[in-house]
Amino acid sequence: MRETRKHRRAPRRRLQDILIMAIMSFCVLIILYPFFIMLFVSVKSTKEALISPSSLPTEFHWENFVIAWQKMNFLNVFKNSVFVTSLSLIGIIILSGLAAYIIAWSKYTRFYNFLYLFFLCGIMIPFYTSLVPLVKLMTALGLTNSRVGMTLYYCGRNMPMAVFLYTGFIRGIKERY
Repeated sequence: MRETRKHRRAPRRRLQDILIMAIMSFCVLIILYPFFIMLFVSVKSTKEALISPSSLPTEFHWENFVIAWQKMNFLNVFKNSVFVTSLSLIGIIILSGLAAYIIAWSKYTRFYNFLYLFFLCGIMIPFYTSLVPLVKLMTALGLTNSRVGMTLYYCGRNMPMAVFLYTGFIRGIKERY
């Protein structure tokens, strides 16, 4: 009796699997569509890209990549990105780790709870509310259009979330042991 039920369910299960795979494949195509359009446009001539951006290219223009590389000075841009990202990441990890350790293990809880809430406010305040004062401050300090200014900005902007995560992690370890 049980075997017949299994055999009856097998085609239904296969049909469900096929239907799920079809829906997932359709979703993947929708998600990848802009990526393919970007690839098609990147190897077209300017005229062809403006006339029909979503069609396949009639003629491939691989020199577009060389022109873009030269015009944007890609190697310099890449070095700047690596520099700013590396320094910001090192600063965020070290400073927020130290702050979270002190907050999590402190005995004077009133002050350190206030400090923890101060960092949480950095997460809750929307970015656009602090944009104008940030630009004025960076201009007054002479840090606009500089790698140091970008590094300090990224450290300051991402430290509240890192302190929040580190503090929770350290408190979890503290409670366990």
